[in-house]
Amino acid sequence: MRIMGATIKDVARVCNVSIATVSKYLNGGNVREENRINIERAIKELDYRVNNFARGLKINRSMMVGIVVDSITNMFYTSIISIIEDCLHTKGYSSIICETRRQEEIRNEKLDFLLNKGVDGIIILTTNITKEQLEHYINRGVSIVVIDCVVNEADCDFVTTDNISGAYQATEMFILKGHTKIAIITGEDKEFSAAERLKGYRRALDDYDIPVCDHLIFRDSYDLEGGYKSFKKLVENKGCTAVLISNYYMAVGAVIAVNEENINIPGDISIICFDDLELSKVFKPKLTSVSQSTAEIGNEAVKLLLSRIDGSNSGCRIVRVPAKIIVNNSIKKMY
Repeated sequence: MRIMGATIKDVARVCNVSIATVSKYLNGGNVREENRINIERAIKELDYRVNNFARGLKINRSMMVGIVVDSITNMFYTSIISIIEDCLHTKGYSSIICETRRQEEIRNEKLDFLLNKGVDGIIILTTNITKEQLEHYINRGVSIVVIDCVVNEADCDFVTTDNISGAYQATEMFILKGHTKIAIITGEDKEFSAAERLKGYRRALDDYDIPVCDHLIFRDSYDLEGGYKSFKKLVENKGCTAVLISNYYMAVGAVIAVNEENINIPGDISIICFDDLELSKVFKPKLTSVSQSTAEIGNEAVKLLLSRIDGSNSGCRIVRVPAKIIVNNSIKKMY
């Protein structure tokens, strides 16, 4: 059966249920399993399409969410965006994705563009944003959730990995394998996750009474080139047996340097990196990693944003998603 321009009334009639039941299902509510099956079957048979424009007019919303991301080439971010889009779709929302190339001026342009489009809310994926920039747009009445960065006292919500705990666990793993000369390759302090991961590294060393040596802390740009240059400096230093690399792309750069220097992992140096992304499977040996749950991060961000759009929340909420260690073959026992 196929009805041109089928309506919610048609779906209800075919299922022999009330319009309210179909509406509840379409809006993500719980309905009886038998009704759910029948509604889904009717939607498919009738080729029913939700009219989000009409729905938006009825509830005074655009049913659109803006997603502003530092870089669409960042696999960690694109993995999260995929989850966000799936979650939004189930709630009847569409999304507009904008890239900033990590430039504040472009970010402002994209945020202005999204506000002019009348989006109901914005999710920003970045490691570096100021309170002033957030407040400028919050004061214009848009709901905002930030992923991968936390700005204290801003009137919006934040979702991030528990970076301090993740770096602590990684450093502790080195220590428990007998390493005491442990380096870290990380970004500048302006990068929120880089600063937090450095804190976790320092805290673990302090807790085990191991001196924190400045010459074993390598800071550079939070990308492949920064990881490459930092590892080259580490090789010149010759002062460590293990290194924590606090960013996936820095790890890729470091592995390039490892191959150029003919360094054996873990024979010559042990490595733990952040992120267990697909491309890391080509590393030999596969690196032990600190895994961030992109699924949980994306789900939490959508949940926070929609509750704020609904008016059920205000103030500042921070969700820190636990990290976990994925153990592989890149750590040498020192005893």
